[in-house]
Amino acid sequence: MVRILLYAVALFAAGFASHAARAENFRIGDKVPDFLGQDYAGRPVRLSDDPGKVTVITFWATWCGPCLQELPVLEAIQESVGKDRFRVIGINFQESLSTFENTNKSLSKFQMTFSYDAGGAIAKQFGINGIPHLYIVDGQGEIVDIHVGYGPEMADELAREITGLVGDHGPAPNRPDRAPRPSGPTATAYRPALAIQARAN
Repeated sequence: MVRILLYAVALFAAGFASHAARAENFRIGDKVPDFLGQDYAGRPVRLSDDPGKVTVITFWATWCGPCLQELPVLEAIQESVGKDRFRVIGINFQESLSTFENTNKSLSKFQMTFSYDAGGAIAKQFGINGIPHLYIVDGQGEIVDIHVGYGPEMADELAREITGLVGDHGPAPNRPDRAPRPSGPTATAYRPALAIQARAN
């Protein structure tokens, strides 16, 4: 009986350790996967499409208020720094293809790249458990920083970090209130918060 109990404890510990590992699949210094989903036209989105660029990869969803606060900030930074040196890829998280496709209209003013993660395969690779979950990736495809959650106070921090990595020492990026915001049903999710735990599948 004691052996059985010890065996059960060992299995539980192994499972917990495995879950913890999945929650931190990629760390600072790791290279991220090249394939990052498909855009609105069904074309593959790859990190290698823009070699040498600093890239932000963020996971978002229409039901995530903090995500919808973060997206205009990232859009403003991309516009200020320039798409020739910096790119934002927003990977839709745990939503249906039809829901993703419907955001094409509400996010039409955005120049950043949006992608669909079919079956949640990419989120699983990254070990995403809650959103927004953001990775800053250098020109060599390596992670230089990770941000989980979002609050308005993070806008300037992200701008400084990204422009510093790109090597831009000029004017600071436009303030988020001058960036486009999602319109239509997507916009209703705006609310102050930090992070939202992933929905159960």
